Amino acid sequence: MLALENIFKGSYRKGDKSVPSHPQQISRLHADALSAWSLLISIAPTFSVQKKIEMHLSRLSDLLESADVELRIVAGETIALLYELAREEDEPTHIHTPMDKSKDVPKTEYEGEDICTLCATLKNLATDSHKYRAKKDRKMQRSSFRDVLRAVEEGDEPDLAVKFGKECVMIDSWSKREQYDSLCQALTSGVNHHLQENPAIREIFGLGPPIPVGNVPPQKVSKWERTHYNAALFKARTKARSKHRDKRSVVMNGGSK
Repeated sequence: MLALENIFKGSYRKGDKSVPSHPQQISRLHADALSAWSLLISIAPTFSVQKKIEMHLSRLSDLLESADVELRIVAGETIALLYELAREEDEPTHIHTPMDKSKDVPKTEYEGEDICTLCATLKNLATDSHKYRAKKDRKMQRSSFRDVLRAVEEGDEPDLAVKFGKECVMIDSWSKREQYDSLCQALTSGVNHHLQENPAIREIFGLGPPIPVGNVPPQKVSKWERTHYNAALFKARTKARSKHRDKRSVVMNGGSK
């Protein structure tokens, strides 16, 4: 991960606080490095995640000032991912219910160093109408940063049902979204085939063994069912991830506690 960090850190603010100006190909290299780093941190052990959050979360907002739309978007989505991971690792005493009084989906109080300034920047990017940006770039940026802003401000997670064949995979966290997006980039048009037939890919997304041809597929999942399914699994998913990362931590430390 350090090698990737040394690449995308080139777009952090300079010592004089100015934003670096890079050719597009360099900015895209930084975006690719950050995207790969995000994928790795989505499966990293707890001790590594906490350290990386402390090192990079406050600095990643520098990349939101980049002239390159792809780097801005990747930085925003990485920030959302790090907030999700930080809130998962918070102590249970930091958990409270949303303002709508719903107790279905708990949300933690982790805010980072300067959440007010960060949210102001995210709001500007989510409503950007500057004419000097290409129309397509503005539309893509606004869509992405609306999701990122809700993730940082309210603890919202992705809620996407991806259909393939007669099955469906739930993308219900920023970690899972990062993994799915990376899979799509690597496999392009073959992603649905792998979701159906590849046992390793199916295990990543909790789909179970491949379904034999002719078996009755699961019924279509409604939006109401997805919402309550996500709420019911929130605590279980958080506990499972922490346990998984703790196991990885033991392995990486040679079996020591």
